[in-house]
Amino acid sequence: MSERASHPMRGAFKLAAFVLWTLVFYLLLAVAVPLLNLLRLPGTRWASSILRTWGRWGAWIMGMRMEVQGQPPRAPFLLVSNHLSYVDVVVLAAQLGGAFVARGDAARWPVAGTMCRAADTIFVDRDNRRGVGHALRRMEEMLRQGRGVVLFPEGTSSAGQTVLPFRPSLLAAAARSGLPVFYASLTYVAAPGGPSPANTVCWWGDMTMGRHLVQLFRLPGFSVKVRFGGRAIRDNDRKILAGKLHEAVCAQFEPVSAEVSPGVISGRLTAGPAAGWKGRLPAE
Repeated sequence: MSERASHPMRGAFKLAAFVLWTLVFYLLLAVAVPLLNLLRLPGTRWASSILRTWGRWGAWIMGMRMEVQGQPPRAPFLLVSNHLSYVDVVVLAAQLGGAFVARGDAARWPVAGTMCRAADTIFVDRDNRRGVGHALRRMEEMLRQGRGVVLFPEGTSSAGQTVLPFRPSLLAAAARSGLPVFYASLTYVAAPGGPSPANTVCWWGDMTMGRHLVQLFRLPGFSVKVRFGGRAIRDNDRKILAGKLHEAVCAQFEPVSAEVSPGVISGRLTAGPAAGWKGRLPAE
């Protein structure tokens, strides 16, 4: 069987393995963490550890290699990052194990929404002032519990050619309390000879979740560059804080290659990239 013909089978196997691993993660969070809390043991610490393990092995299943620069912050923390894809959650979960702030409609996604709720994801409707207020209170509660919180202040994902402006609304709590905010930047890189990550890993525009997932898992591999900023930033004005964080992320951001290979037509992967490129097993 040719390498090209084997891609759909490989993709289906990897996707099934990822879904199975995510179900195991969900059961651990849904059963073990409440039990630990009931026994007055540090369930939140275990939740973060479980999430990091899910991210590391999930990245390995995908065939994703991570190149990390800088030191991830220790909980409790608030960290912002540019946003390219739902894959960002796997990447940052593997490094940080924090709770994520996600758009409100993610709670209604089949299967994924249930998983997100089990991981204490904070859902927010940015166009609803009451929803933003609720999200801010949940973020403050998480930080008081000693958890880390990860926020994508662009409010949407992109093809990674630039960093979109940061929305300041969810930085209000950090501004009020003078909380230092950490930052990171993400960039995806294709496997040698593979199609542009802007079309296969980044999730943007009118790309549908189902089709994108199938094409993503057909890739034999890809890598991500994660850069953590060297210092936290603080300001008592949320708009100024958003501007400072945006400037800091832009300063270290590396645009995703937008070159479209012969395997990509109109932003959709139609044939697999070169073979023989494997992800490394993540370090525990």
